[in-house]
Parts: sequence; C-alpha cells; structure tokens
Amino acid sequence: NDASVSVDLTMPGMVMGTNTVMLQRLDSSAYEGKGVIVRCPSGKKLWKATVAVRRGGRTVSLPFLFEVN
Repeated sequence: NDASVSVDLTMPGMVMGTNTVMLQRLDSSAYEGKGVIVRCPSGKKLWKATVAVRRGGRTVSLPFLFEVN
C-alpha cells in the first residue's frame, strides 16, 4: 500500500529522451497510468518498459520488451 510505482519507456539502442510514467494505485493488487509511445523515425518498433517499485528505501526494477505497431 505504500509503494511508489513507475514505468520508464525506452528504445533499446536509441536515445528517445526521458519517458517516465508514474502509476497510481487502484487497489491492493493493481496500479495504472497513461504514457505516450512516440513513433521512431527509424521505423524500429522494439521498446522496453522498466517497471520500478520503490518501498521502504529499496527499489526493485524489472524490464519487459515489447513491440508496437
């Protein structure tokens, strides 16, 4: 209940600037947020979402790769 959760959206191998989405707690097991995925001029579609959970002075992060159309 006291965690701070965010998602950093990046493109592997590309510098796309900072794109961090702060998530809001919905209930005891769910968070949500809205972010923007920009179209890469190179046409690449692979993105990485790194979810970070901060709680009690500790941060745990986990990356997820995904493709956009």
